[in-house]
Amino acid sequence: EVHKWRSEEQALLIGTTTALLDNPQMNVRHVKGKSPLRVVIDKGLKIPGHFHLMDGSFPTLLFTHLQKPDTIEQKGKYEIEYITSPVNEPLIENMLYSLYERNIQSVLVEGGARLINSFIELDEWDEARVILGPMKIQEGVRAPVLSDDLMTRQAHIADDFINFYTNRK
Repeated sequence: EVHKWRSEEQALLIGTTTALLDNPQMNVRHVKGKSPLRVVIDKGLKIPGHFHLMDGSFPTLLFTHLQKPDTIEQKGKYEIEYITSPVNEPLIENMLYSLYERNIQSVLVEGGARLINSFIELDEWDEARVILGPMKIQEGVRAPVLSDDLMTRQAHIADDFINFYTNRK
């Protein structure tokens, strides 16, 4: 289902910690459809060059507070585009404006929790889809919590429930 959702969006966004922990490909693999633009926030340029996000297999924008490294080897078809935002300016707002300038109107924010919470705190979200599974995770960063009155529906897939929330701003 998540790969179907990815195929319906123009861009897919994650933060540094998710990139480092998961080494995601951030593409569409399990359904037919176009892979979205990969967008990564990596303020300190911590993502290693051998990670999937750095492989050049799909268009990728990397938002950072640092300057693009001088020695970058282009590995795939696409060059990673580094976009630097001054440290004293809000990175998420600058990123959203940059995406707007590129006519990117839909962004699926997959994680992590801190990044998702940033969008909630800034009130920069339209819909949230929260997948609840039977396994309890004891450690880690606490997932964002949304008000029950924002939930518009619930779906059931296999052992999981998906709660859909709508921002009524």
